[in-house]
Amino acid sequence: MKHIKNNIKLIKMALKVGAIALLLLCTIACEKESNTNETSFQPFTDQGNNLKLTYPDGTTENINGDGVRGWGSGRLLGDSYYKQLGIGNGERVLSIRINIPKGIKKDSIIGVELKLDGSRLYLQNSANIPIRPELWVDGTGFDVYENAVGTIKIIETDSYDIIGEIKAQVIDNTGKTVKISGFFWKKNAESYSG
Repeated sequence: MKHIKNNIKLIKMALKVGAIALLLLCTIACEKESNTNETSFQPFTDQGNNLKLTYPDGTTENINGDGVRGWGSGRLLGDSYYKQLGIGNGERVLSIRINIPKGIKKDSIIGVELKLDGSRLYLQNSANIPIRPELWVDGTGFDVYENAVGTIKIIETDSYDIIGEIKAQVIDNTGKTVKISGFFWKKNAESYSG
């Protein structure tokens, strides 16, 4: 009987140690997920992009450029404002505009995966808005008034003011869905301040 009690004590101790270890692992994993200013992508120049368009038939188009314009900014109604980036090459430019309501802090934008708004925000509708990120493609085969849907995430690191990732899709002029994926970066960007 004493032997069984010792085994039960050992099992209880093993369960407690296992539960503590599991709790510790979950805490570490959650901390890693919440650190939003990390990326596996490593830029290789001061600024640029390596974006890819994937067409419905499987063909791809690489949009590699060495320039990123940003942060541009402007005012909207009701003290809202926007921040804007331009990325691409001479043939295709992707514009990202993040429409931001008054009082929103930078850390609500930077380091957060933002869902792209599929409809264009016009000035007359810009008062009392939520955060509304938009992306559109300018170039042959695309309508600049057709917004993409998907996500963008922009972070800052010690070395780069902007590192962004796009996972989106947009309808081209033929009505077909084109996927957009890739990264853009800039070492010395204009100040983000609102």
